[in-house]
Amino acid sequence: MAENSQTEEFALRVLEAHRQNFDLEIPYRFAGQELVGYGAYHAEASSYVLSKKAKLWEISAHEYLYVVAVDHLDEATLDQWVARMKTEGIAALTIDENHMSSYLSLVIIASTADPAIARSVKRSRYRKNFCGGWRGWADLRIAVAVLSSSSVYCNRQGRLLGQTLETNLQKFLEH
Repeated sequence: MAENSQTEEFALRVLEAHRQNFDLEIPYRFAGQELVGYGAYHAEASSYVLSKKAKLWEISAHEYLYVVAVDHLDEATLDQWVARMKTEGIAALTIDENHMSSYLSLVIIASTADPAIARSVKRSRYRKNFCGGWRGWADLRIAVAVLSSSSVYCNRQGRLLGQTLETNLQKFLEH
């Protein structure tokens, strides 16, 4: 975890922006590491005929938000966090007959970053299908905010997350 108070302050602001829809835990311990926070969002939908006992279909979708603050982000640190998401993050998912999709959303807030981070984040992708897709899938969404350059980088799956992060970063830097 970062020792820079500005980095942690922004990370807490990002978590607060998600409070309305997510169940938050601040701080949070994950894979032996201390995170600024964690959020979980769960949605369910179903359709039935006449009675709830006669269901036509039922689905559940989930998002798990992991917020990390670091002083400096290099490719090795990014790779470590992506590997944790692919192992411990996937292992923490609950897959049942109604599971449709899960997003593992990794937000890294850094004071500074290596110049190659933008390319590394954009190239990062991961999708896991469960039971050949019959039990849904999980995608890894990554968004990185670098405070020193006022930059936000994200992978393809993390575009919406990146937009939210960018909006919060602009507001944060104005104050």
